[in-house]
Amino acid sequence: MSAPKHNLTPLRPTATFASIFCPEEGLFVNIRVSDDADTSAESRDKMQRARVLLADDHDAVLTNVTEALAPHYDVIGAVRDGASLVEAATSLNPDVLVVDISMPILNGIQAVARIKRGGSRAKVVFLTVHEGDDFVQACFAVGATGYVVKPRLVSDLVFAIDEVLAERSFVSPSMAGRGGP
Repeated sequence: MSAPKHNLTPLRPTATFASIFCPEEGLFVNIRVSDDADTSAESRDKMQRARVLLADDHDAVLTNVTEALAPHYDVIGAVRDGASLVEAATSLNPDVLVVDISMPILNGIQAVARIKRGGSRAKVVFLTVHEGDDFVQACFAVGATGYVVKPRLVSDLVFAIDEVLAERSFVSPSMAGRGGP
């Protein structure tokens, strides 16, 4: 058996790769085509999935939301109270926050207000049971651009995140006309 005619660089998590089929050897070969440092920030952003941080005080909700989002986004963490949300958002720098309103220590609205005052550019989607106009208005007032009611989690949440990432707002259809932009 002859030596391979290619020199492969080991896979590294900071590089971009392409898979090429080598018919003479009957296998796919991963080759490094660029380091992330060689790639513009804009093209890197297009290649990466959005990073989402979750905040809810119910484990079952966090599990359901993670399962719904994992095929579409990178769920980078989950916290159970508003103070932990502020800390995690600051250290993890997510693209999107999915936040419940009613949480211990700081509620979601208070936590998002602090995060936004701190300069975060993360998009915010509230996921909540609250359907009152005053809640919708309060969430948008602190910087949210998405509002999903929990009974519509499966049908609305992925679409809401896509909308806020595209610089548009989203309110669950059952809430339309209730205080959002």
